[in-house]
Amino acid sequence: MIDELQRYVVTAPEPFALDLARCEGMYLATVDGQRIFDWGGYYGSKLLSHNHPGLAEPDYVQRLALAANNKLANPDFLTADCLEYYRTLHELAP
Repeated sequence: MIDELQRYVVTAPEPFALDLARCEGMYLATVDGQRIFDWGGYYGSKLLSHNHPGLAEPDYVQRLALAANNKLANPDFLTADCLEYYRTLHELAP
């Protein structure tokens, strides 16, 4: 898999491919079975963790699919979901 990925993208400094279904908490899981601590916080794992159970709730998945399918190019179109997101960030911020 890494060999093929290297044909299309930069895979340095140390190439590995993730098994997203097996990532958990602050740990990444690779397709070859490695478990790596996510020091970089990969898109929010510091806040939610990888594969947080709440991310699989049907209502959340439905809302996420609606937003993802309709806000492809500009994530800043103002919507009720956008407002809820900013409210939540404001409430949780230190």
